Amino acid sequence: MKQAVLKSERLQLRRLSVEDEEFLFRVFNDPRVNCSYVCDSLREKEKLHNWLNSLDKIPYIWLVQYQDHPVGVFNCFVARDDSSTLEIGYMIDPEYWNWGFATEILTCLLDYLWKTTDYHKLQAGHFLSNPASGRVMQKAGMQYEGIRHDVLLFRGNYESVAYYYQIRK
Repeated sequence: MKQAVLKSERLQLRRLSVEDEEFLFRVFNDPRVNCSYVCDSLREKEKLHNWLNSLDKIPYIWLVQYQDHPVGVFNCFVARDDSSTLEIGYMIDPEYWNWGFATEILTCLLDYLWKTTDYHKLQAGHFLSNPASGRVMQKAGMQYEGIRHDVLLFRGNYESVAYYYQIRK
């Protein structure tokens, strides 16, 4: 699937590809990432490889690059409730935490999605154990919506998720 390359002040987003497998395998297996980014099936090399070879079925998925080095992943998927809502997920390599990359790219991505899609609502959520993601969403101009308690079964435990959103004006 052809997808525009997006650029912010310091970063660019490009379509994720099979060539990114080494970076993804390393980061998805980093305990600082996989405790709050739901990617368990992608922690195995064979499953990750197969997933990367099926990316044409995923319309919105980008690799974040800083000075031509991979630093994260952003993706979007249609919410399961048929509400014309697109949900945004992201992961930044812990080596680049606190550089402002997630906020910079989320701001750029929100602008892109409003200009290029017809969705009514854009939302993102984070486990309560990861409040830094909530600060990213706030800084990018998203509004706090609330907590959905015990909404996601993750590694045998139900997780509560705080949600943030923007609605088309």
